[in-house]
Amino acid sequence: MASEESVLSSTSSGTIMIIRLSHQLGKKIGVKTTQSFPLHSNPFADWSAHLFTADRTQYIIMVNTTSLYSVMTFGRGITNDSKFLGRMTSVLGEFLRDDGFTFIW
Repeated sequence: MASEESVLSSTSSGTIMIIRLSHQLGKKIGVKTTQSFPLHSNPFADWSAHLFTADRTQYIIMVNTTSLYSVMTFGRGITNDSKFLGRMTSVLGEFLRDDGFTFIW
């Protein structure tokens, strides 16, 4: 992850999430680098996300900043912050439920 970060705030069920974006992911979705934020008081609401390429395919990895619990999704089709947030919440919800963490979601 880059030391500079972009931060998106997403509301899901009234809870604010901090999403720290790498420079590469911020550039892809058109979000500029902003200030750094301290860790969220709720450890389940603080995530980091990074875009990377493997075998010519783009992937996005989303990592819980505190626990390092990670999920991945394809980066194809993610062209703006709205599409990213939609995919992130969908993928996170699916993985958390599948792993038995429904109390978090």
